[in-house]
Amino acid sequence: MVLKVKIARPALYQVLAGCVAGALTVGAIGVIARPDFSVSHVHSQRAFDYSDERKLAGWADNVFIGRVTAKTGQTTYGTTDIPVTLWSVDVSESLKGTFTGTVTVAQRGGYNSLTNTLKVFEEDTLLSVGQEYLFATRVNSAGLNVSTPKYGDVPLSGEANSVGETNSRVAVHERWKKAIANQVPRDQLIPKN
Repeated sequence: MVLKVKIARPALYQVLAGCVAGALTVGAIGVIARPDFSVSHVHSQRAFDYSDERKLAGWADNVFIGRVTAKTGQTTYGTTDIPVTLWSVDVSESLKGTFTGTVTVAQRGGYNSLTNTLKVFEEDTLLSVGQEYLFATRVNSAGLNVSTPKYGDVPLSGEANSVGETNSRVAVHERWKKAIANQVPRDQLIPKN
């Protein structure tokens, strides 16, 4: 037995108009209630000077050159609310460590859609898909291969080493080969109490 319900057209139009009005109201409230986009800068106390490549080379488990191919997700850092953005990286050359092929690099910082906030860690800009970088990373207790903010994810410019171009692939490669050869041992980086 099939039951047919007949609704008068004016009533049907009122129901549809009510649905549309309700959807528009919910959408408008969502737009009105959403906070303005903001950038939040997160800073931490450093154990040593990250800008010293010899020290950073000693701290890092892996130093390599690779191209970011995709953003693969986001998680949080430990028990904090600091987002960690995960990136797929094709390794072209490993300078320290044994990375080859494709690896996941965890970068502290990311976007929080609930607060409409981009959290940036230590003035480090988020990686860009398609860009080649020099990475200095360390594996944390959760097994994430974490890049060192700002100094451990250096964007590389073209192959040519033009005058004054400190981030050319050639210049960065040579600088880091020397830094790794003269790295400060990890146990000398952390002050003992």
